[in-house]
Amino acid sequence: MIRRASLYLLERRLEAAGRDPAILARSPNDWGKIGEEVDAWIAESAPALAHAVIAAMSVIDFEAVIIDGSMPQAVRERLVAAVRRRLADHDLRGLPRFDLVEGTLGSQARAMGGACQPLLATFAVDREVLFKEMT
Repeated sequence: MIRRASLYLLERRLEAAGRDPAILARSPNDWGKIGEEVDAWIAESAPALAHAVIAAMSVIDFEAVIIDGSMPQAVRERLVAAVRRRLADHDLRGLPRFDLVEGTLGSQARAMGGACQPLLATFAVDREVLFKEMT
């Protein structure tokens, strides 16, 4: 995925276009006017993400797949829509039904996940709480 659908690829595109890739980290909620590079990145990333979703679903029956990351909401929406279009091109027979949804944590996802792990490991009565079905 690093070579097919990561923000690293978008950084390389920006560098090749003579633009500063630091904008992605400096301002994760507003990338300014880098539309052409983002368009190309989404077009390249969506097929790879669709393939990864299908591969994961063929092994584990997830109820939903969440696409999130350190990017503006509008970019995330476009990426999720592109992955949905790519999934529609595949034969999904034999896979369980699942939802493909847009995440909401954005640039905070890594920190939030990392912060939760020691708390759950130390204080959760049931350590499997993250994997249980919500009722």
